[in-house]
Amino acid sequence: AAVAAARRSRPEGTLVPPGRIGPIFEELLGSNQLERALALTELWVLIGPKDVGPHFSMARVFVRMGRPDRAIACYHAVLALRSDGPAADTARREIARLQKDPG
Repeated sequence: AAVAAARRSRPEGTLVPPGRIGPIFEELLGSNQLERALALTELWVLIGPKDVGPHFSMARVFVRMGRPDRAIACYHAVLALRSDGPAADTARREIARLQKDPG
């Protein structure tokens, strides 16, 4: 309910303008603000539940946090949304890489 109310309060209907999410995420990740980057990706998933981008970004955060198990779960979410194509191929490669070398 809070997310819906916040969306209605913005003219674009979102909490963060979609065009700014990626740059803000990269800034947070680049400055090692991992908890904030993770929170942004969680919000991003709510804004675009069928978009694979937030899941890939969330996986990057989990890898940096030393949580390959959580990153692999993000890649599985990508596969649930796109079972084939370039996104699926990348997700499968990353899963294999993390399972082989989790560190």
